[in-house]
Amino acid sequence: MATKTFKIGEYALGGHVKIDVKPTLVGVKFICMFTGKIEAELEIKPLEPLAERKLSDFLCNNSTSYYEGKMMDWIKLKIKF
Repeated sequence: MATKTFKIGEYALGGHVKIDVKPTLVGVKFICMFTGKIEAELEIKPLEPLAERKLSDFLCNNSTSYYEGKMMDWIKLKIKF
């Protein structure tokens, strides 16, 4: 299991993105940097059809394409789709 928090600031919904990668599950939470409240959340199984695309779209819709690329690169280092 691997966990990383990206502190992006104004370029992401809430400012912080916490990603948990397990062998059978990837969890993404967009967290408000001021209150700690979860703004958006997604859990996806890497083996389900189009999992990589759904995760990429979720990250891009709640942040920017630049940071989506950075987060997807880190996720792909930890797990295979």
